[in-house]
Parts: sequence; C-alpha cells; structure tokens
Amino acid sequence: MMNRQLIRDTLYTVFDSIRSHKLRSGLTLTGVIIGTAVVVMVGAVLSGLSERVAQITEKSAPNTIYFTKEEKIGPSFRTPSAEERQRKDLTYEDALAVAALDKPMGVSPQKIRGSYGPTANKPTMTAGAARRSTL
Repeated sequence: MMNRQLIRDTLYTVFDSIRSHKLRSGLTLTGVIIGTAVVVMVGAVLSGLSERVAQITEKSAPNTIYFTKEEKIGPSFRTPSAEERQRKDLTYEDALAVAALDKPMGVSPQKIRGSYGPTANKPTMTAGAARRSTL
C-alpha cells in the first residue's frame, strides 16, 4: 500500500512540475529528442561510411600484390642498401609465374626509371598488363 502511495505522489509531483515549468520542460524534451536523433544519425553515417569503404576496397582489387626490387613502393629519398642494389630485376617471366598462381586475379608488371625530387629527370614508365584470362 505504501508503494502505491509513493508512486502516486511521485507522478503528481512530476506532472505538477511539468505544468508549472512548461518552457523548461519543452526545452528539455526538445534537447532529448535532438540528442537522440543526432546519436542515431551519427551511427548511421559511420555505419554507411564503413560499408562504403569496404565496397571501395573490394572493388580496388583486394587480391593485388606489389612486388618490387626496392624495399618501398613509391618515391624514397634514402639510398638503397647494398642488399637492395644486388637484387635481381624482376622480369616479365616473374609476372607470368605470379599470374599462374591460384589467388591473384591479375598481374601488371611495371618498371619505373628515373629519380625523384626537384632536380629529378622525368621518370619513364613502361607497363604491360597480363591477365589470367589472356595467359
């Protein structure tokens, strides 16, 4: 019996407070609604963005492997080590051997010659594509 009386008194106090402070109650309610909506929208945007990144990654050849003579792909301002300089150049036959494996969907051998930097020569690039279907 005491529990019902406590609940009734609490509800009476709550509704009396809402009635006497309409502006404050309305602003509080508006803040709760907007806050909840923002949290839901941020979650939806992040979920959609994550899905989009996964789609783009899947489309951009996830089975692509880059083989280079150097340790790093792209421009580098350091001098190659003695071990890197002594490595044999990759050949077109190497690309065909990689293309014959089960997993890669395609192989595109490329060779870039030239140096990088403001005083560099323009690099010359030769590329040839070898697809599993054409091998």
